[in-house]
Amino acid sequence: MSTLVLCSVPALGPVVAEARRVLRPGGELRLIEHVAAARGWAHRIQTRLDPVWNWIEGSCHLDHETRTALAAGGFDVSGVSEAVQRGMPPLFHRIARGVAVAP
Repeated sequence: MSTLVLCSVPALGPVVAEARRVLRPGGELRLIEHVAAARGWAHRIQTRLDPVWNWIEGSCHLDHETRTALAAGGFDVSGVSEAVQRGMPPLFHRIARGVAVAP
């Protein structure tokens, strides 16, 4: 289970590799994470603001592409969706949620 944790790691690759190592084939990583905006002005602002935000918030990254990193690590991400969460500030309103399955 990962709930608003993956934003705080410096690089997703090593974390995804470790999750893959500890989960048996078919094991599930259930997650809810704020992720980078899909594109446009919000994504550009997240990218530019990330170093400062990371320093202010003690390691929170605005521009992580969690679903993409999980897929690159071999996880089946067909059960992970990304959507805008209404009522959240634009820099944090895109949420990834669901189940990623280990290969």
